[in-house]
Amino acid sequence: MNESIRPEKEDRYTVDSSVKKTLSPKLNGPILSKKKWIILILALCVILMLLSFAIFSPAPKEQLQTTSDVTDSIVSNTSVQPNEYQSLTPPKISRSATETKQENTATKERLEVPGEVTDILADKISELNEKNRVTDPILLKGKNNNIDKEINEQPLQKKLANDHYTIQINSSSSLESMMEFVKQHKLTNYQIYETRRSQKPWYVLIKGDYATIKDAKNAAKLLPQELQKSKPWIKSGEIVNKEKSSK
Repeated sequence: MNESIRPEKEDRYTVDSSVKKTLSPKLNGPILSKKKWIILILALCVILMLLSFAIFSPAPKEQLQTTSDVTDSIVSNTSVQPNEYQSLTPPKISRSATETKQENTATKERLEVPGEVTDILADKISELNEKNRVTDPILLKGKNNNIDKEINEQPLQKKLANDHYTIQINSSSSLESMMEFVKQHKLTNYQIYETRRSQKPWYVLIKGDYATIKDAKNAAKLLPQELQKSKPWIKSGEIVNKEKSSK
């Protein structure tokens, strides 16, 4: 009885070889089938493509910044210091006469001309006025021909002697009408001079130069009948000279 109970080999539980084949049939073949290898290779390919795309894809433009740009921005940020004022230099003012100065206003532009230019223009205008001004009060002077010496008629000069006399033939405010009158009557030894009447130009036609008032009156009586209609009268040289100077 002291003998241990020990079963015999024959009594041990043994698994049938057929059952072992049914429990692990895959162990007898290759480790993985072809289908699984294909799936594994495709998965690896996809992973490699994703990695390569992530590595070699271009970065966005907003994120690209060169080192020079970074350094420039750093320098600009450090150079500008707050709470500092920048000194501004005013533009140079030109004093030449050719340049002008413009001032812009809200509604219009004003142009300022230097004083030198206005002075030059004023001098030129006055010079032209002096040239165009008739200094000689005698506008027209007839030829001293056909002088009747029998009545002591003398050539009519630019200025009469104050003690001499002349005959005023006609007068008018129109120079054209006086010229037409002279042409119509074919006058000689005459003058048309300008004077003033009521602050307006007035033109006087005179004929002949006589030493005495008697000679002037006799010559006036001998004028043609057509000239007598204008009622000629005697005028002294002194009055004529005053009228010429009052122009």
